[in-house]
Amino acid sequence: MGIEEELIYLKKHGVNEKQLLLGHNFYPQRYTGLKWNSFVETNRRLKKYGYPVDAFIASQNENTHGVWDAKDGLPTVERMRDYPADLAYRILERMDVDCIMFGNAFASEEEFREIQKVRNAHKPLEESPLYPMLTAFGDMMKQSRRVCLKVIPEEGISETEQYLLFEWYPQSDFGDSSEWIWRSRSGRFMNESRNVVPRKAEGEYFERGSVVMVNDSYRHYSGEVQIVREPIINDGQRNLIGKLAEGETDLLDLIQDGDIVTFIAA
Repeated sequence: MGIEEELIYLKKHGVNEKQLLLGHNFYPQRYTGLKWNSFVETNRRLKKYGYPVDAFIASQNENTHGVWDAKDGLPTVERMRDYPADLAYRILERMDVDCIMFGNAFASEEEFREIQKVRNAHKPLEESPLYPMLTAFGDMMKQSRRVCLKVIPEEGISETEQYLLFEWYPQSDFGDSSEWIWRSRSGRFMNESRNVVPRKAEGEYFERGSVVMVNDSYRHYSGEVQIVREPIINDGQRNLIGKLAEGETDLLDLIQDGDIVTFIAA
């Protein structure tokens, strides 16, 4: 009997979500953890039955230990073995993993602080300057999932660009984005005095992971924060304001339409 058949059987016989926790394995030996696509698909299939799911991340602290003399961390997913703990945490959180555990001991206090930092990064929607406008969407925004991305800001970006990237909220595509960019419309609703002076970036293209802002050469859309998913032409309408930190593009791939994104400086 496969796992899904077992879950169907348990559901049929009244085992509720408080009585069962579905656990992914951990993998002490390097190069043996789960394939990324396999983990994503398996997790998607398991979650539809309503039971909570757990998975493991690896502490990057020195001299950790685990079962069977494990020295290389104890993650569930191989590609996440060497990820910073807070990034691994955010990826699993966005995949609706309910219980996220360190497989190896002992995680550092700094790792716990970084995880707490990203957990606390999201601001209440009710405190947003856009809240009166957001109420037109009903409860849609309140039900949106939250994602936190770390950005390395470009040197010399303006105060307005910094404010719109790190302070203005919520950042959301309000339900639709293209395959080329993730696009937050909210920045263009800042007051009419906003000023995003065009600043030509080097290069013919903006590469994947570039964080850009529409500038005043396209005034109607100026202030929009956008993340490049596939390389786009640098036509002068966008300023380069930062780049996603290493590993953050894995999280970018998990963002879905309607998600609320919070940016913090790497």
